[in-house]
Amino acid sequence: MLSITQLQPGVACVYNNKPYIVIESSHEKQGRGGGIQHVKLRCLYDGTTLQQNFKGNVSLDEAVIERTQGQFLYQDNDGAHCMDQTTYDQITVAPEYVPPSLAYVPEGTVVDIVMYDGRAVTITPPIKVSVSVAHADPGIKGDRASAGTKAIELQTGATIQAPLFVKTGDRIVVDTRTGSYVERAK
Repeated sequence: MLSITQLQPGVACVYNNKPYIVIESSHEKQGRGGGIQHVKLRCLYDGTTLQQNFKGNVSLDEAVIERTQGQFLYQDNDGAHCMDQTTYDQITVAPEYVPPSLAYVPEGTVVDIVMYDGRAVTITPPIKVSVSVAHADPGIKGDRASAGTKAIELQTGATIQAPLFVKTGDRIVVDTRTGSYVERAK
């Protein structure tokens, strides 16, 4: 059991029968009353965030989560399929738990897999990934209607905005949190 003062960033807990990770936490003590812990939680199942205030006498169960590294293999209607780097077992993350940021991750990339209660609940891709450009229309000099960017298609099938100089076959770095172009890959 976790007391409210133990709810610090990075701690996993169970709230309303769902596993959460504490993102932010601050404690407030009011005069003669008990303390209040203001907590921002992120659900491990669907990634939604929740703001919650806990009073001094509340205790939560600790969520036992396991993190493992896996190689992203492919994604289909059954979910995202990864291979555990230590046991070489195949792990499947259900489609409802797959984050949208996985659309920018090429096959073969090492990702973090979070396990809870014996099943994979989410995948955390790296913040920046190097991806090949599958298709990019040539940039037209003087075409500034799109503020110097154009839509390109990545090898993963995702479409992002990139500068006009990016060509088909180039390797670029993409920020998976925002799906935006960062730089040319070195």
